[in-house]
Amino acid sequence: MNDQKIKEICERITGEAGFLFIDFNVRGQHSQKIIEVFVDSAKGLSVDDCAVLSRSIAAELEVEDIIAHAYRLDVSSPGVDRPLKFPAQYPKHTGRILELKVRDEDGSEKEITGKLEAADENELRLALKDRSELVINFPSIITAKVKISFS
Repeated sequence: MNDQKIKEICERITGEAGFLFIDFNVRGQHSQKIIEVFVDSAKGLSVDDCAVLSRSIAAELEVEDIIAHAYRLDVSSPGVDRPLKFPAQYPKHTGRILELKVRDEDGSEKEITGKLEAADENELRLALKDRSELVINFPSIITAKVKISFS
């Protein structure tokens, strides 16, 4: 199985359909492989969107004959438990609490929690608990997750 070729196919098909390819994961035993493809969009991702993408990706994988054995293909959104990887993922989380690990100019790391006020392709703006605002450039972000709130 050629992971790089699978990634290229997923990126191309999701991009052509107007979605953002986030990542993919292969798990399971040799004869029972599961390929999980994670896709996102500013407008969200419906079950129908996932089905269309799944059919398109599966058809291309068959044409390219990349996987020699049976497999299951799952296409879904990354879910809130997966880290945000791309600037395009942030705007739809405006108003939510983010937990970030960032690298300062001196190379030290620190953790920051704040409410996402705005995001563009270069930076994001957080409202902190003390009511101050913090602007963070994307290259300084090591990890970012949406904090799940049940209130």
